[in-house]
Amino acid sequence: MLACIERHGLVKAGDRIGVAVSGGADSVALLLCLLELKDELGVVLSVAHFNHGIRGEAADADERFVEDLAKKYALDFFAARGDAPARAKDTKQSLETAARGLRYGFFRALVPSGKLDKIALAHTLDDQAETVLMRMLRGAGTRGLAGIYPEKTEEGVKFIRPFLGTSRATIGTFLRERAQEWREDATNQDTAHTRNSIRHELMPKLREFNPAVVESLARSADVARAEEDYWQDEAERLLPLTLLPGTPVRGGGRAVATGAEQSFGLDIQTLAKHPLALQRRIIRAAAESAGLELDLQHVARALSVASGEAKSCELPDGWRLVRSHRELRLERKAAVKAAASAGYDLAAPIPGQVSIPDVNLSIHLHLVPLEKEEPSYNLEASHASQVLLAEAGRLTKLAEAGSLRVRNWHEGDRFRQAHSSGEKKVKDLLQDLKVPKEQRRNWPVVSSGGRVIWVRGTRALPLWFADQRGGLQRLVIEAQETGT
Repeated sequence: MLACIERHGLVKAGDRIGVAVSGGADSVALLLCLLELKDELGVVLSVAHFNHGIRGEAADADERFVEDLAKKYALDFFAARGDAPARAKDTKQSLETAARGLRYGFFRALVPSGKLDKIALAHTLDDQAETVLMRMLRGAGTRGLAGIYPEKTEEGVKFIRPFLGTSRATIGTFLRERAQEWREDATNQDTAHTRNSIRHELMPKLREFNPAVVESLARSADVARAEEDYWQDEAERLLPLTLLPGTPVRGGGRAVATGAEQSFGLDIQTLAKHPLALQRRIIRAAAESAGLELDLQHVARALSVASGEAKSCELPDGWRLVRSHRELRLERKAAVKAAASAGYDLAAPIPGQVSIPDVNLSIHLHLVPLEKEEPSYNLEASHASQVLLAEAGRLTKLAEAGSLRVRNWHEGDRFRQAHSSGEKKVKDLLQDLKVPKEQRRNWPVVSSGGRVIWVRGTRALPLWFADQRGGLQRLVIEAQETGT
């Protein structure tokens, strides 16, 4: 594990690392390994555990096991619960995807609190191999075959995977040598889930052909990741030479779209000069500049239009690709643009979620249990539920719980991020975040009265929920893409 940490520069002295521990063998071993290396690495460790509300008493027992493990080593313990089955039903996601969204939302909420710098996850060499194989079976390019990255930043939070070069067999030996117990999750044996089927049925069969298939697939991921990083940089370098902003006008020149209008082109002649590998990446990079994610099938359709085999094709999120004499035009349908420009202003329940179908987002508000050392606020039992804001080391009343709103930002809105000295215009924050211009109009915020208390993609000041019994819980707000 130390070799992986050093090779990828995953930690530095002084880092406060939250180890995500489910109670399973991999995560328990990761915690023990980091404990053995913490003095050498110069890091501070804590334990984070999320209960997905899937396995009832077994999950509660997992939580107690992890909490006892944290106490054994005198580590801070952060825990939260969610209802993954309900979220899967509401968002029409798979249970696995819904659980991951809740879990990662909890992890992301820990870092802005100022207690942690990054989260350590226990993905292993075997996980890497299974991921590559699963994506290969579904049909993936080098981006998909790159598999799991040793370090990745999501919404400003760094996730590291020190075990990515360590096999499960090595982990099992490590735990047995230390007589360390762990918890078994029965759902990991359910082959109705694709990953479990690959793990328990397909991988054993592949080992008959190549006993080192795990290592081979992981090496392929390393190669694909390096290739993808290079080609991605190359595509971003060449994109400005191919991109045609706005729309062509008679007599020459181009009119740059404003407001909700979303339209741009790619010069067909310039695009055709590049090898097919670069053409694919330039098309994908152009789409991503407008916030549009394309898979291999979408890119293949776009290339068929570029070659003249088709005149147009439909793309996700209301986008359409049309070919003219000299350019490929990417534009959103009028109905989608009209809906996107209308704006929205919706009540935000606590806990609960707010769906924004016009922009394919769902805003989730959930609660994380309060820790003893957090600031206190005197509430009488008769008081209605309130939302409180931590500022200047104290809690102040912000709003009644029912008065929070999810809306698109307005001109003049200001917002103060955590660890910043003052407020900043939301307009300027979106520029700092490099949000594509066509997405800015409907970028979500949560407000209390006229005050913005959360902006997607930024770190909010700590928010608290005070219930009618006078208890406090941390309020976590996160955005989840819902697709089309």
